[in-house]
Parts: sequence; C-alpha cells; structure tokens
Amino acid sequence: MRFRRGTRSGSPLAPSSPTDEQSGLTDATSPPETEPSVAAAPVPAEPLGERASGPPFAAQTEPSPAAEAGAPVETPVAEPELGAPTSLPPGPVRRWFRRGGRARHRQHRPRRRLVVAVILAAVALVAASGSVVGVRLSQRYPLAAVRPKIPAAAVIPGTVPTITWPAGVQAAYGIPELGVSGESGPEVPVPIASVTKLMTAHVILTDHPLAPGQPGPSITVTPADVATYDEDVATGQTNIEVQAGEVLDEYQLLEGMLVHSANNFADLLAEFDAGTVPAFVAKMNAAAASLGMTDTRYADASGYDTSTVSTPVDQLTVAALDVSSPLFDQIVDMSSVTLPVVGTVPSYTPLVGTNGVVGLKSGFTTAAGGCDVLGLLHGFDGLPVEVLVVVLGDQVGTDVVDGAGVDALSVAREAMAGVQVLTAFRRGERVGTATTGSGSVSIVSRGRAAVVGWPGQRVSESFHLARRPRPGAHRGFLVGRVTVTLGFQRSEVQVATSRRFPTPTFWQRVL
Repeated sequence: MRFRRGTRSGSPLAPSSPTDEQSGLTDATSPPETEPSVAAAPVPAEPLGERASGPPFAAQTEPSPAAEAGAPVETPVAEPELGAPTSLPPGPVRRWFRRGGRARHRQHRPRRRLVVAVILAAVALVAASGSVVGVRLSQRYPLAAVRPKIPAAAVIPGTVPTITWPAGVQAAYGIPELGVSGESGPEVPVPIASVTKLMTAHVILTDHPLAPGQPGPSITVTPADVATYDEDVATGQTNIEVQAGEVLDEYQLLEGMLVHSANNFADLLAEFDAGTVPAFVAKMNAAAASLGMTDTRYADASGYDTSTVSTPVDQLTVAALDVSSPLFDQIVDMSSVTLPVVGTVPSYTPLVGTNGVVGLKSGFTTAAGGCDVLGLLHGFDGLPVEVLVVVLGDQVGTDVVDGAGVDALSVAREAMAGVQVLTAFRRGERVGTATTGSGSVSIVSRGRAAVVGWPGQRVSESFHLARRPRPGAHRGFLVGRVTVTLGFQRSEVQVATSRRFPTPTFWQRVL
C-alpha cells in the first residue's frame, strides 16, 4: 500500500496514483481505511480544469460524481483536534498555492531592494561623516569674538568749589591738566613788574630749547653788559653782578633771571636772541598776540617799564606754556642758584619750596605793587596736579610781594579742593568677554586706570583690540588695552584673559 504525502505525523497516508492527482478522483480499487469507531465525511473533488469557488479546504456539501455512480469512495481518516485536510489539495489548488508563493516572493523583492539601498546610504553617510569629522578635527580652533563692556564716558563726581577771592587785587587760577580756570572778576590791564620774565623765558626756550642737564650756548659778558648792570644798581633794579669777559651759558642766565629775578640777565638773554632789546620785545608781543593775550603789551624784557601791562588771565596762558618745559620747572623750583662771579643768590619767589609751592615768579615795582605767579603741586593717588594762581596789584602791608604770595596760596588751596580722582578701571576688573562655541572667558584689566578731574567733566573711555585669543590660550593672554582720556591726561592699561580659555569637546568640534 502506498501512503499519501503530507499527512500529519502518526496518520496513515491515503493511496493515490498519478491519475488520481490529475483528476482529483480517489482510487476505486482500494478499500477504504477508517478508524474503527470514527465516521469520516467524504472529501469532495474539484472538477478538472475549474478553480474551486471557495477556499481549497472549505467543507463541501455536494457529493462528488463518483459517489453518485456507486463507486467506492475512500474515506479519509478524520483528525478531530486539527480539523484540516491531511493531504495536499488537488492540482489546480496546488497551482494556486504556487502562484501565491511567487506573488509573495515578488512582494518581498522591493523590500529587499529598499533594505539594500538604506544600508548603502548608511555606509556612504558614515564614510562622508568620517571625512567631515577628520577635516573638522584637523582644523585650528577658531578665534574668539571679543566684546568690550565699558561705558563710553564717565562724569567726574563732586561740586565745583567756591573760591574766596582776596580783596584789593586781581586774581585768577588755572589747572592746565584739567583745562579749567577761574577769575576774581572783570579784569583790566595793569603793570606786572618781573612777571614779565615768564614771556622772556618762553621766547628764549622756543628759539633755543634746552633739556634738563643741557647748558646751551655760551655768552661772553661785554663792557656794555657791565654798564647795564651798573645802571640797574643805580636805579634799584634787581640784578646780579657780572664782569667783562665772564662766560655764562643759556642755562645760567635763565637761572639768574627766574630765581633771583635779575633784570640785567633778562637784557643779556634778549640781546643774545634778537641782537637788541627792542627787537626781542617785538618778538614778545608777537608771541602774546599768537596766544590770544589781547590784554597784554610788552615794553621791555624785564618788566621794569610801567608800560608793560597785562591781566591775570593772560599771564596764566603764558605760565601754562612755561611749566610744560621740564627745564623751566626745574629752575623755578630752586630756592637759590650759584653763579661764577656773584656766587649763591636766593630766590625772590615767596613760599617756594614750602607747602607744596613750586614757583613760579614774583615781581614788584611801585606802580605794580606786589605780584606773584604761584604753582601749587599736589598728588592724588600718585597723580600729580598743579594749580597755577596769578595775583596782581597787592598794595597792602609792608611786604607786598609776600602778601601776594599768601593770597595766591589761599586761592590755590581752595581750587585744589575741587580736584577729584576717578578710577575708571581697577586691577582685575572685568572689561569685556571673549567667546567661542566652546565657552567664554572674562577679559580683565592688568592694572589701574585713573584720572583726576574737575566736578562735572566727562571722561572718555575706549577699548583697543590688539589680538583675539583662541581656545586653549593661557591665562593672561594679552588682548589689548583700555584708554581713559580727560583733557591732556591719558591713562592706559593692558587687558588680558582672566583664566585659561576652555577647549571644545570632541562633539563640539565635529558637530
């Protein structure tokens, strides 16, 4: 007996023949095999050449033609627990299965192609990403963006002081470094005595500039110069003894004229510069006009002539120019000088060398009274400030020159009280930020930037970038400088990174 293929494990196979499989009919010569106590329903056959109208294994209610003809029918063994046929379906049904399998195979082909395409794209993406990562990792760190955070300007705090002006005189003060000044009231030109020598020194140092330690050109004293000295002695003018053939240099002549107020030394300098005193006086007036000293007229080089007149404000102008010369400052701050013939002579400038007084020049004639141009120097947190005061026409007391000096010192002190210090930046103070994608670092001042000012004045502040740091830059990397400016003052300080600049992580560099 042959057994059908495809039956369940443990179930006997039904006999069949090739004709049976093609026609769908059972073998008529084989006796039916049944379980002893189980009645199985006959399996209907599908007509040859026709497709089953229902699913291949659906239950059939119509009997097959063979059953109607009385032929013996094979009764398949029933499997109650599965309820499914134990043999393959007839030929058309099997072809139905084969076509379905091929269809399913065709349905899987696009999916496999899609998977392959996705894999290839992923491989390409990984390769490209690797190239990009390599390029980015090989690149230098980018320069940081530097953003300063400083105000464009600041205002000097405080209030302007009220000056108690001395009575009976004309007076004015000025602080050249700050560009401020004040005067006692409406001024009129008056004789200025030896204050005139401020302009004499200005013209000489303009035509023949000297630095500290330089003697300048030498001048030989002539008999005419000795005669001028004798005349000064006879008329009671201040003088320094000279002898014919004596050699004095420019520096010594300036010392004698400014410290001991020698009129004959003023004439020696005038003749040395211009050939004659009148020619030199013309240069003095030209300089006054160029400086805007409209209330000033010079008639001589020493101020003994009462026709030499000016005002305190005009004399502040020339005094401010004089103190800009280090050599002038050095001379007028002396309390005495020593010269070849006369030896040591004292200064006529009152209070010089005391109370912070650094000169400048005094004067006296009967017409002019006591006159003084005083310089008061004071330090504010290491920043020197000089106040200049001019007092003209003091006629009170027995020593009007000293009286003019005391009045000038009083005005200078009150003016100095108005000076204020503005510290724009302290050491370690944050002045900006340097930023990249990896982080940021504060930029700080490496020193102190401060200026002195007058209440209400505006101070300008600026940031100057020198170079930008990169990630990894060391602490203290120099970035630039900040500048604080007020009038003639200019305070600069370097700025640098406050700590090491952080470097980017691996992901920050590649993403």
